[in-house]
Amino acid sequence: MEINIMNELMLKKTKSSKMFKIISSYMIENIHEIPLLNLKEVSEKSGVSTATIVRFCKSLNFSGYSELQTTLKNFLKKEIIPTKEFRESIINDRESFEVFNDIIDTNIDMLKALKTEKVFLDLEEIVNMLNTSNKVYIVGNRLSYSFAYYLFYLLKGLKEEVEMITSDREDYTNKLLYVKPDDVVFSICFYPYVKFTYKITSYFICKGCRVICLTDTMESPFVELGDKVLYAYNNSKTYSFIAAISMLNFIVTSFGKKNKNHSLEQIQKLKSITEEIDIYFKK
Repeated sequence: MEINIMNELMLKKTKSSKMFKIISSYMIENIHEIPLLNLKEVSEKSGVSTATIVRFCKSLNFSGYSELQTTLKNFLKKEIIPTKEFRESIINDRESFEVFNDIIDTNIDMLKALKTEKVFLDLEEIVNMLNTSNKVYIVGNRLSYSFAYYLFYLLKGLKEEVEMITSDREDYTNKLLYVKPDDVVFSICFYPYVKFTYKITSYFICKGCRVICLTDTMESPFVELGDKVLYAYNNSKTYSFIAAISMLNFIVTSFGKKNKNHSLEQIQKLKSITEEIDIYFKK
């Protein structure tokens, strides 16, 4: 069945009966768990009867819960590769303004799907993990490097014990020499998945460290490594990382608020240093 299941669930959440709104909200907020739950389990967790859930599925033109579950599973498993998406956007016959609108609409949909209680609670738990860690190691390579560096740059300004590990730095083994069990590793990897990032993350697991992973699908090999896993799904007309950036922004902001006085002091120190060395052009 060729439908955009997320769009349909979002529509049901805003324009349907009270019980259907409850079901659609539950499925959106627990989207990565639905493929693993049977009908009875969804009923118990959502507080909606199995009969109502089946009617909900049929209202979306599915034969029942199993077909919706399969469609949702395929939706989450779908691998969208940046170069493939860019190539298709270039060769298709759509007008530039239509492409522009698609990109904006896609990003809006992604942010709406991200705005759930479960994602918020996961992010809060991750902030607590970072806050209570001895040292934070951030790992990201190739496509994911820019996101890893972005997180490193912002977090380093608030916490002294932050390190970044990349495959192009020969000194990464020296950094691994000082890993301790109360450290946390934050690994970022989107398709195509990089073996180096996987191996380094596995090393931290062997040392007893807690692991945070930011990836893109349930089929990512990094899902099995993380104590906490964040998903920046890509499943629409254009490949976008707005969900990933939004989650990283929240993590850094929330981390700073938990250590408010120290964070403000560090920000002021950094400002003074950049002014003293005269790094930036003045307005």
